[in-house]
Amino acid sequence: MNICQIPRPNPNPIHWRRCQHWIRLNYFRSYCFLFLFLRFCLRFFFHYFWFLCFLCYFFPTRFSRFLTAFRTCWRCATC
Repeated sequence: MNICQIPRPNPNPIHWRRCQHWIRLNYFRSYCFLFLFLRFCLRFFFHYFWFLCFLCYFFPTRFSRFLTAFRTCWRCATC
């Protein structure tokens, strides 16, 4: 294939502006997705935490073993 026949990027400035616009849109969408994912993780963590507190408050005998195991694991993990 001849070098002159290789397709080159379109030198049209309007076309390049459209490409830049799509690149910006893709970056914006990825940042939005990251933000939504982090927000979902935080919400899930806080709901799960309050759910555990609720269970431990209303059913203390059933979750006492779980709590002692969790405390022991937490101490081992922090050491």
